Amino acid sequence: MCTRASAGVREDFEPPATESWKRLGFLTYRPAFSLHDIGQDTNVFYDSDTGDSKSDFTATLSPALDGLIAFGHRGFVTIHGQADYVWYETYANASHLNLDFSVRGNLNFRDLRFFASAGYRHSYDRPSNELDQRSQRTSRPQRAGIGYEISPATAVDAIVARESIDYQDKDFVPYIYCSAPAPGAPATQRCHNYLIGDLLSRTESSTTLRVTHRVFGRTRLVLDAAQVDHDFQSDVPPADAEGNIPPVGSFHDAKERRVLGGFEVDPGGSSPASCTSG
Repeated sequence: MCTRASAGVREDFEPPATESWKRLGFLTYRPAFSLHDIGQDTNVFYDSDTGDSKSDFTATLSPALDGLIAFGHRGFVTIHGQADYVWYETYANASHLNLDFSVRGNLNFRDLRFFASAGYRHSYDRPSNELDQRSQRTSRPQRAGIGYEISPATAVDAIVARESIDYQDKDFVPYIYCSAPAPGAPATQRCHNYLIGDLLSRTESSTTLRVTHRVFGRTRLVLDAAQVDHDFQSDVPPADAEGNIPPVGSFHDAKERRVLGGFEVDPGGSSPASCTSG
């Protein structure tokens, strides 16, 4: 049996609630299927010929499977797989399949807990309001962390995360940047074409420290401190004679730091989740 930490460390360290899951040998699993987002989408894509957005009837079908393999009190492995088929009635070429897979392994030693996870996500989406066309977005998130229960009421955990995000679209209209000639040089411009990957592909990494303290039966005070780095993959080309550079690649590199406080309240009426090994 694997149990929740009494002080309530971050969800990454906890087993899922498996009381209603099915059993198959050493595997505990839960299949799921949903039909959602049914209705009229008034902005499927923008028609540059007419200047109008196209409307269509849509629905999303989502089969999913969650699984857990427990290793007594020492740890467990969880898996998640989901496919979202987004269907359009009239514009069949806009129909697409989104995929989401992940696996997480946890190891427990009394008050000390470890985890590591990896995933793969492939979807078609609009990366921003400025870019209308749905593009292929492939991300590979990775996370690892350590959690320690200082007392039955207080816990601290640290998590590092890294996610590579890649954009591709064969139909994307390239961003064209033409540099101005240097003074005294021939009046010719050097132009470069930048694809959507040059604009948006990046790696996001973060380090988070979290402290929780239980003040009542189901209520915890929470303090989060984190640093997040956004590292765009494309190199910035040299500036032109006027010092201008195109807004692509590492031009957008950024760092952010945040400290957040709050409280959490566990839902009532249920017992702590546990998982039983086969």
